[in-house]
Amino acid sequence: MRTAGALGLREPIAIRVPVLTPRLSSLWVRFVSRARWNVAREIVIGLTTDLIARDARYWDRIEAPPRVPFDEAARRAVAEERAEKRVEGAWGVIERFVAHHRER
Repeated sequence: MRTAGALGLREPIAIRVPVLTPRLSSLWVRFVSRARWNVAREIVIGLTTDLIARDARYWDRIEAPPRVPFDEAARRAVAEERAEKRVEGAWGVIERFVAHHRER
């Protein structure tokens, strides 16, 4: 929902399903996003366990750059992606089609 906001889109319709395996979830993520299947799979598998560092000392120890709130990170990512003008794969075809029809 927050990603849709960053993209300037309306809130998506959410549908609850009784059983969703990591494999099925990965395929779904690949179907509805630009992510490659192997990347989607790793993200979905990663969501099965909470690995968030809750102590700020962790970030200091790994010398991580300053953390950015999700909404800001999503906004930056969308801006960078739009600046590239070219999206590969099926989503690129869809986005070029939509952009073409918006120009009319």
